[in-house]
Amino acid sequence: MSIPLLVPRGRLAPALAIGALVAGSVAVAPAAYAAAPEVTGLAVAAVSSAEIGEEIAVDVTGDATDLFAYEITVDFDPALLDYVGAAWPDGGVGVVDEAAGEVTVSYTRLGTSPGLEGEGLTLASLQFETLAAGDAAVTVSGATAVSSTTETVALDAGASARIAIAAEVPPTVEPDPEDDVVASPTPTAAPAGSGSDDDGAASAGDEAAASDDLLATGGDSGAWILAAGLGVAILALGATLLVRRRAVQR
Repeated sequence: MSIPLLVPRGRLAPALAIGALVAGSVAVAPAAYAAAPEVTGLAVAAVSSAEIGEEIAVDVTGDATDLFAYEITVDFDPALLDYVGAAWPDGGVGVVDEAAGEVTVSYTRLGTSPGLEGEGLTLASLQFETLAAGDAAVTVSGATAVSSTTETVALDAGASARIAIAAEVPPTVEPDPEDDVVASPTPTAAPAGSGSDDDGAASAGDEAAASDDLLATGGDSGAWILAAGLGVAILALGATLLVRRRAVQR
């Protein structure tokens, strides 16, 4: 059994929903002895966790015998979930009545179609969008079943499913190992026969120092030469004066 139909949000009076559908369908159904439908094991199935912004399916299932029509009301927290649409078994028609935090699905078989039979039947598949982080419960608050002979029975309510909605976690950006690698500069070989800049600077400094030493040495030598010349001149002057003196005395 497939559920091909997805019905968006809408509103229809429940009396018109299941009452009109069943009346119009069963009126042409084959006569049978009066018997109430049997629906057991009513359950709600959903994913256990989701993130904000996801669309999730919540299925109401059960075991059924001669289930010609039914009405199921599901409650939910409108702060956490937003109703999107519903689907039901093929071979019939359905309507949805939506209120704040509540969705009622009414379904019936058509014409001479037999009632639903089987275990684990999906009676309604509801689509919700998650709105906020939290523990969202979807609970069957009421259900009614109708047989092909229009016998009606109330079903046990209370089946529920809980969805843990988590805030979306931003993706972790892994660092690129290549970003941490610092390229080492490639040393440039000095031309043959020449030293580095430091060596050149040192050589220039040594030459300047030697030059200074030579200048200092030259300066000292010049002073000595000047002093010696001056002494010779003095001696010569003294000798001249001495000769003239002796000549005067004679």
